[in-house]
Amino acid sequence: MKSGFAFHCYDDALIGYVYDYEKTVSDIKRWKLGKRKLHLRLFQMIPYDKIPGKESIKYKAFLNACEIYRKARKAFVKACKAYSKEAYGNADDAYNKAFDAYSRAREAYNKAFDAYSRAREAYNKAFDAYIEAFEKDIKRLHNELCPDCPFDGHTIFTRKDKDGN
Repeated sequence: MKSGFAFHCYDDALIGYVYDYEKTVSDIKRWKLGKRKLHLRLFQMIPYDKIPGKESIKYKAFLNACEIYRKARKAFVKACKAYSKEAYGNADDAYNKAFDAYSRAREAYNKAFDAYSRAREAYNKAFDAYIEAFEKDIKRLHNELCPDCPFDGHTIFTRKDKDGN
């Protein structure tokens, strides 16, 4: 699975949505230095057939919000690149031409950021609604798939683990 729900994709959350499994693994390896063995051991995609409530309206609303958020984020990243290029890449151009390009890129960036922010807010609301509706089922599934998990409701890094992390 490349995307979907996962346990412990973040060290401070029981469950999250992963857009790119390989990128998440890479991020854990890069940023978790002394704690990566434990985090990589606990991080796991939830098989689709085990996802609680996947036929529910809340789950479908969440997936819709995910898609809107993904598209808004992609547009925002594109606008960021264009804005950076126009802001920093035109040192040799005439000032007015560079300033006009900068202004257009800044306007596109602002619009993309606004859309991204609204999509992120909708995503968070849909995620929270789904989790709230299926919290007991999610915790039961977590206990099944993550035996001996040190997650305490706030972090996975609550004790010294067998691998020294």
